[in-house]
Amino acid sequence: MLEPYYSKELSERQIEVLVHYFHYFDVDPKEVHYIKTEEFYTDLYPIDLVIIEPNKKFDYYTIATVGFSEYKLDENFARSELMMVMPKEWKPIFDKEKYYWAPALLKDIAYAAVTNKRAVKVGQVYLLNEEGKTYSPSTDAIGGIVTIAEMYDFDIYEALIGETYTKFFQVVPIDNNDYQKIETMGPMKFIQFELHDSENPLMVAKLKEKPVDGIDKLISHNEKKLKG
Repeated sequence: MLEPYYSKELSERQIEVLVHYFHYFDVDPKEVHYIKTEEFYTDLYPIDLVIIEPNKKFDYYTIATVGFSEYKLDENFARSELMMVMPKEWKPIFDKEKYYWAPALLKDIAYAAVTNKRAVKVGQVYLLNEEGKTYSPSTDAIGGIVTIAEMYDFDIYEALIGETYTKFFQVVPIDNNDYQKIETMGPMKFIQFELHDSENPLMVAKLKEKPVDGIDKLISHNEKKLKG
């Protein structure tokens, strides 16, 4: 099934993880974006990324780890892979920091979990810089919080790989305001009340708002004058 260039360098587990994604999203392996890990943070298994564009199955971009489940971080927790949901306004353009921060953030969270031997569980918070410092100038995110991937169908949640089940969690990027709420109300209440409204989960990554420049201010001023 796997014919693209990247298939030759993958482990058996990575292939099975990818097959799970391909079956769930009903996509051809040739139609996804695959990011090989260039930096080897450990001497064991590389953690790659796959990016699936919006389609009939799921109307947002999905960024997902491929190989994080090679690591058994805690005997009491299942192996896992991580996913992040990006809005349709985001683009998989990897030579621009304004877009690449998202896959880089997910990859760094996965490697941070491996380095610190912190098993993934719902409510786990990862901060990748000193408190209050954004991950990149292109985002307000300072890290992420792990949650159940509620925006997807149940079929995505786990897959039998080898002799055990691998869990698929979602990481939602958080900013300083989010982190203060987590500190005040706790991660589980934050997920329950801040990542949901009365109808839907609100777990799509927020893009950094475009700063208002001079021409935008002029247009806004003129619009207000026209409205009286």
